[in-house]
Amino acid sequence: MMQDELVNKDAFYAMLNTTYDNCIKKAWYWNRIQETIDIVNSYKAKRLENRTNEIVSKERYYAGKYDVLKISGQQRLVIKPTEGCKDVICVAAVEEFFDIIDEQHKLTNHGKRDKLKSLLKKKYNIPRTAIETYLELCKGCVFRRPPRRVTP
Repeated sequence: MMQDELVNKDAFYAMLNTTYDNCIKKAWYWNRIQETIDIVNSYKAKRLENRTNEIVSKERYYAGKYDVLKISGQQRLVIKPTEGCKDVICVAAVEEFFDIIDEQHKLTNHGKRDKLKSLLKKKYNIPRTAIETYLELCKGCVFRRPPRRVTP
């Protein structure tokens, strides 16, 4: 482990995978994101070629909810902005949760859950459980946390 690394990446993903194993909702892994990008691109191609009779409901659903943008030369799945919100929110893959949370956590100087969540939700769709798992494993935050009170 490096000196500035306060959270073990393997331990983070081990805890996160046990959480997702018990979850009903499907997690956004790279393969699911790529499938969704392909579906949205297929929908757009069919619309451009006026082949709307070939569009299936799955394509219509995903194209209504998500869009594909080229960010840093890479196709990224983003949540379509609503009228009140103009931020571009990327769909983050589970495989990149650690790196994103780690970077933002260090930028906020070990910011707590609410500070970190409000910062991340402006750019990514990272779930609260991933943020809380990271903070549980952060040695710097655990050290600063007050000890638990024991009632007699």
